[in-house]
Amino acid sequence: FKMKFFLFLNFFLIPSEYHTFQELQNFLDSIIPINRHIAKIEILNYTEVDSNPIICVKISDNVDDDEIEPPILFVALHHAEEPLGLEICIELIKKLLNSYGYDENITKFVNENEIYIVPALNPDGYSVVTEGICEIWRKNKRDNNKNGIFDYKCVREGRGDGVDLNRNYDYLWQNAGSPFDTSEYYRGPYPFSEPETQSIKSLCERENFVIAITYHSARTGMGEVIYYPWRDGIKLCPDFIFIKEVAESLANNIKSDLTGQPYIPMVTSRWSGGLFRNWIYTNYGTFGILIEVSDTTIPAPHRIPKIVEYNLNGVYYLLRRLSYNILKIVVRDSITGIPLDASCRITEFDTLPEIKHFATKVNGDIYRVLKPGNYTLKIEKEGYKGKTINFTLNEKEFKEIYVYLRPFVYDTFPQNVYLFKNITKDKIIIVFWIKENLDNPEFHLYDKNGREVKRIIFKNLLPGFYRKEINLNLQKGIYFSIFKTKNYKKKSKIIFIK
Repeated sequence: FKMKFFLFLNFFLIPSEYHTFQELQNFLDSIIPINRHIAKIEILNYTEVDSNPIICVKISDNVDDDEIEPPILFVALHHAEEPLGLEICIELIKKLLNSYGYDENITKFVNENEIYIVPALNPDGYSVVTEGICEIWRKNKRDNNKNGIFDYKCVREGRGDGVDLNRNYDYLWQNAGSPFDTSEYYRGPYPFSEPETQSIKSLCERENFVIAITYHSARTGMGEVIYYPWRDGIKLCPDFIFIKEVAESLANNIKSDLTGQPYIPMVTSRWSGGLFRNWIYTNYGTFGILIEVSDTTIPAPHRIPKIVEYNLNGVYYLLRRLSYNILKIVVRDSITGIPLDASCRITEFDTLPEIKHFATKVNGDIYRVLKPGNYTLKIEKEGYKGKTINFTLNEKEFKEIYVYLRPFVYDTFPQNVYLFKNITKDKIIIVFWIKENLDNPEFHLYDKNGREVKRIIFKNLLPGFYRKEINLNLQKGIYFSIFKTKNYKKKSKIIFIK
């Protein structure tokens, strides 16, 4: 094994101008501490094989707060053999931090947005490339056969370790890549099987990004291309006119370092499974865009600065674009002011229910990239009375709409608690209304002999409307429940069937 390793090292070692993962960490350790007021590191997870940290850098003026500002995401190194994305991310971090307070535009970008950068999603696989083991290694290092050895061949179809991370997302995963672990496009044993893609999923669920960019540099296929979602034959995705404008403008802001011509925007198929861009668009309405950087996977070192510079021009366009022709929606409970993760749909365009547009749980906010025009906004959340709002977005406007939804219980429920699915096979649903602060409602379930078989205490609930599902897991029969708060008690009979 050692002999084989050193032979590969001499043959495949990539130029030292490309940063290693350790050099990335050293860079972040040097620049983040002196910019703590606008930058911080979050470890999203650790890789399964080498236990490397999956690093996310957040840059914003109040970096420790989750502000109500447009969030944007940049991700590099889904594929280990594509280091240009890492170089772009490093330079982006450097430019934003070193120019803040000195450059008016950079300062505005940082003050008005929340910028998230995952510079090396696949550090394990990247070590295979930078350590000279295999220059064309694409996957991570998942130990598919559980033998404790990194099994590989440095050819397109090699022995079976590793998963192609950009085939591991759960959008049409069954159509993704290859089911065979010997393929460099192996999609994994199941969707989100990898800590790397799990990290991205958790981050996207939390932040609900407006735009998400992934950097690639293709060994096969076209280079210097902007891929965006999606077409289905002649049918186009509901947001197509908005995504197309962003993708085409982004392409025009990035030029080839060899020809000087702009990158080429291309809409891609709806049925391409497992891909990040289709997954994030479908699940969050995020404009997921893939940039194929350069005309080859690992260009000669002298080309790196220009490629990075030209791609940063594209980043600056995106950050400018988040300041105009934007709709900002913030949804709150009308009684308590608590943020609500409500559905926020533009009725003229959001015609496919599988494409979701939800406000975040943390702030109740969502941002939509639109064009000037007249629109109808429909806000809905279970347990609340929905609202429909007509509005006009003017040219270059950043429009804010705050929506306050009234819970149904406030209007129509005279009691504090309601029990649904009273005759049940597996679970019951209780709906209750908390009217006072610091109230900890309790649910008790007793069998017909008076023995308590289940107790749940709901702690630290703010005033408002709540809906809870309670799994029973009990023998069939008749049971009795008591729901009580500080000033209220209700008894109910429950018939449990199997």
